[in-house]
Formats: sequence, C-alpha cells, structure tokens
Amino acid sequence: MATMQVSPYHTGVVSACLQVNKDSLLNISQEIWKRPETMFNEVFAHDTLTQYLQEQGFQVTPHYKVDPTAFRAEFQSAVSEELTSDRRRHVRV
Repeated sequence: MATMQVSPYHTGVVSACLQVNKDSLLNISQEIWKRPETMFNEVFAHDTLTQYLQEQGFQVTPHYKVDPTAFRAEFQSAVSEELTSDRRRHVRV
C-alpha cells in the first residue's frame, strides 16, 4: 500500500480545525458511545455524524453506495473555488 505524504501546512490546518471543534466532536463521540451499534447497523452514529458535517458546511451523501450506514462528506475550501473544476481539491471523509 502506498504511503501518502502530508505537508506540514495541511497537518497544521487539520490540527487547528480539530482544536476549534474539539468540544463538539467530544460531545458527538460521547453520544455515539452511549448508544452502541454493531454490524452495519450504526444508524444513530450515521445520522449524528452526517447531520454534524452538513451543519459544518460539508456536502454530504448519506447512505453512500451500497452501505446504508456509509457516507461521503466533501468540503471545498475558498482556495479551491478559485481553481478550475478539474483541479479542485476536496477533503473526503
């Protein structure tokens, strides 16, 4: 499996975003922990995470592909808005 190198800049951006959102993310984590779900039946976790990501400005595709509890979340930065459509960068979760 190939290893992807992440720039220090991007590592810093992600770290800063996690720091700013740590309280919300901790609350989400605790709520999911209180309601265990297993074997592709993670409906509460799916709904909680997709709602939060939508509120944060992500374009979310719930129930992604064939898995009812999978999702795809994309966020486009202001910088990528300036790039041509074939060069836009997305964060995929």
